[in-house]
Amino acid sequence: MNTSPSRIATITSKIVSLVSSPLRQLQDGMTVDDEITLRTRSGSGGLVSSEGASGEYFPAASTEVFQPSRGISDESIPTAVEREFDPIGLIAFESPSKSTRANNMSTPPRGTLLDIDSLSPLSPTSQPKYTEREMTLLKTQFDDRTERQTELLQTEIAILQEKYAAALTAGEEMRSLLGEYERTMAQVVEIRHQSTDQLGSIEQLAQEKRQLLVDMQAMQIAFANLKQRYDENKTMNEQLRLANIAALQTDLQNADRRYETLHSHAELKLQEANEELYRLQTTLEIELSATRAKLHKSELKGNQSVNFPAQDIESAKFCGIKPLASQDINNTGYQVSLILMGMLLEYISPLTRGSVTKGTTSFGERHTKGHTLCRRCGNRSFHKQKKTCSQCAYPAAKLRSFNWSVKGKRRKTTGTGRMRHLKGMARRFKNGFREGVATPKVAAKQD
Repeated sequence: MNTSPSRIATITSKIVSLVSSPLRQLQDGMTVDDEITLRTRSGSGGLVSSEGASGEYFPAASTEVFQPSRGISDESIPTAVEREFDPIGLIAFESPSKSTRANNMSTPPRGTLLDIDSLSPLSPTSQPKYTEREMTLLKTQFDDRTERQTELLQTEIAILQEKYAAALTAGEEMRSLLGEYERTMAQVVEIRHQSTDQLGSIEQLAQEKRQLLVDMQAMQIAFANLKQRYDENKTMNEQLRLANIAALQTDLQNADRRYETLHSHAELKLQEANEELYRLQTTLEIELSATRAKLHKSELKGNQSVNFPAQDIESAKFCGIKPLASQDINNTGYQVSLILMGMLLEYISPLTRGSVTKGTTSFGERHTKGHTLCRRCGNRSFHKQKKTCSQCAYPAAKLRSFNWSVKGKRRKTTGTGRMRHLKGMARRFKNGFREGVATPKVAAKQD
């Protein structure tokens, strides 16, 4: 609802017009009623004759004009309006009082021919005071007068009812306007309170805004200082990083030079060591061959007749030596060739002992095995296709270890461990009691 000052002024003017218009209408209605129904009203309230010769009689009415009371400051406006415009009060005020009406109805008119007090019981000798014609005329006049008076009263009642309905309508409008006015004023008061609260909240928000501005300025100053320190630290870190990069590059170059120097020196040393090892191996082989040749020669001298087995003949064929006839077997050169061939086979057999082979030659093709002896641990766990040992993970540098037998060891009875030691003796003996990562070739050469 609109609660602007113009709206309040409009409602107030409507209330004033509604209060003043019924009073004016009532005053105008009283004047018209006096002109139509009551030509002359006496202050005593008796019956007077209209125009003198008609013989009609009218009830006297009061000539007072309705004046609304002004002292309504101590009571509410709707109550005062209802009291001022009470239709019942208007009827009682405008119409003659009950006592006046009773007196008028009971008082006989002046100049009547029928005197009720003078009536006496008829006697056979008495003469009637009025004739029958006069009685009929009086009755007719009385009926006409009563009908006219009844019509006037009905007209007055209708006018009063219309005024009563108008007053009720005005009162309802007044009540609605007053209710609207009260609601409007309540809303105005509420809006004023809300405005006061909003002003207080606005002041509080303004104070908070000022405080936030102060805090923001302080934060901006702190951020500027922090950014300055960050830029300084960034520049310093960049310089340190460049210096460290330069130093690391210099160290890397020096390390590369040292590595190249050490690498070339190590290669030279390895080459010298390999040459020395090859020379020693060659010398050892020559000496060993000479020793074995002397030994074999001494054995041949003890036997006049030498029978060469079929294996030596096959070995000679493998080495490209053509076998001679039986008359050439006793030839000394041929014997020396056989001796050298046997020495070569004895040297090659230890080297091929741990190589990738399908079992041994004595097993034949029936016993094809997928694993062979490992060069490092000596177990038959070196896979031929994978080229790895499932026991020690050869050729990996790190030895593989298992702890599968912890539970079994824990359940065994305590003993000396002799059988556990003897179980591996045959294998270790066969592999030459190798230790560490020594290759079979080196072990064979050391033997």
